[in-house]
Amino acid sequence: MHVASRRRLILAFTEADVTEPRRMIRESRRDTGESVSLTAYAAACLARAIAQHPALNSARHGRKLVLCEDVNVVCYLERMHQGEPTVGFLTLRTADRASVRELTSRLRAGQAHGAPAPRVLRHLPVALFRPAVRYLARNPRFLAESGVIAISNVGAGSGGVPGWGFAPSAMSVEVTLGGIARRLVLVDGEVREREHMCVTVALDHDIVDGAAAARFVRTFVDMIASGAALDEVSYATTKDER
Repeated sequence: MHVASRRRLILAFTEADVTEPRRMIRESRRDTGESVSLTAYAAACLARAIAQHPALNSARHGRKLVLCEDVNVVCYLERMHQGEPTVGFLTLRTADRASVRELTSRLRAGQAHGAPAPRVLRHLPVALFRPAVRYLARNPRFLAESGVIAISNVGAGSGGVPGWGFAPSAMSVEVTLGGIARRLVLVDGEVREREHMCVTVALDHDIVDGAAAARFVRTFVDMIASGAALDEVSYATTKDER
């Protein structure tokens, strides 16, 4: 939060139509018994959208812009640590090249065994914690390894209440998934009920300008709505049926 307070952010409060991907996930669970994580699906879409807008996979280092080669996505997970619920940090490495199945497996393993803080910070005295975070936020090697893109699903704990979540971000791009609402929308001239997930996107304005940010958000939202990242799951279901 200390690092985030110094960031100049562009905020986008938007919605993504998740009717099709949620249908595909339900059908996969019904036909194969496999449960795919909606958070993993959104993370896959985020990573693939970043791969199409690679300038966002970067961080400022003084006057230089450091571009990260791999698309690593940091996922915030609620997990139990010493009997108490706490936030765990899991880096989904090369997430743009991973399937939704693989990301689901990594997320669930992270919830069971993930760390409550990055390893480099885990045993620091309180007095050194803030200077260490400040240093790491400006360290290109650490950022390239840990990731400058993040995703958090607060909607998973909302009990079905639709709404947006936001917290000041220390990342170059941070996505917060909110609740899912039912909307009446016009589709092919007909009014239909669709499921819309509330999505907040925070982007570092020192890295991206407004027009480029808007294009990225559009790519990300369209990718979620298309269900394209679930093609492997859909193909496996069809193959099993054959």
